Amino acid sequence: MTRTMKLVTIFLLFVMLLFTISFLTYYRTYSKPVNRYINQRNENPTLENNGYILRKKVFSEEDVNGLLNNCLSGDYATIKRQLLSSNKLKNLISTTLPEGYVIQDYIWIIQRSMVHTCHRDNNGDFFNEGQRNPSYTMLIYLEDMNKCLSVLPVSHKHKNSYFFNFTTPLTDILCERGDVILFNANLIHVGAFNDRDDNIRIQMKVSHRDDIKVLSYYQNFNKVLNQKNNVPELIRKAQRSLSCTFPGISNLTQSENIKSSRGSDNGAQVGWFQKIFSYLFYGKSDFYDLPNAF
Repeated sequence: MTRTMKLVTIFLLFVMLLFTISFLTYYRTYSKPVNRYINQRNENPTLENNGYILRKKVFSEEDVNGLLNNCLSGDYATIKRQLLSSNKLKNLISTTLPEGYVIQDYIWIIQRSMVHTCHRDNNGDFFNEGQRNPSYTMLIYLEDMNKCLSVLPVSHKHKNSYFFNFTTPLTDILCERGDVILFNANLIHVGAFNDRDDNIRIQMKVSHRDDIKVLSYYQNFNKVLNQKNNVPELIRKAQRSLSCTFPGISNLTQSENIKSSRGSDNGAQVGWFQKIFSYLFYGKSDFYDLPNAF
């Protein structure tokens, strides 16, 4: 990093620290947040009403072990090929979404770390001019986790909903290996803290075939996240609380996020703001500027 960028980073870190202290003081004094947990026996969330669904045991133990082995051996191309042709995923899509939805030519394998800041995904129709249908993110879990994903239900319905959020607690979705979560890309969500940070899961995108051209930046997309976040967990938890109190701020960066989504490996220009953000929140300015996996 250049001297100027280091000075800017130090200044922003100082401002963020003051802001975090102020927020945590408010949080401790005036708020008693209690996360809700999804229990499939009592709740039945829908994509239309809640913005997400959880499907239990979509993949068998044999399926999961095969995917895990390929992850650990680095055979990512085989994983993608198997999932794109999976009848189990095709059946989930055809029984859940209207006709015309397909899995995009996209895979993002998370072997280590997590996104610990509240955000909406790039492929949401809030952010892509010309997109005519909602787009979805699919998460396939290959290992048991304490909590799989945290969401703000209903936040997918309006772009500026929960722009500031001082009252609504996150809903933690509990799942097991073999389960699949499908959620509207407009839904505000964040990774959940677990005992381990190397639980393997796979992200894919589900979009309407009429919108594939608009979302072409997520075609032929093959990335693997397998690096440690060196920011101390206590600070990351404070950052998570802060970002989930002001989740609407992430809307302001979506245009830049989309432009740089393919990474410098594919000729995209990653801006200085994104580099500073990655450095402050993830310990490296290029943390999410991932090379092509294959």
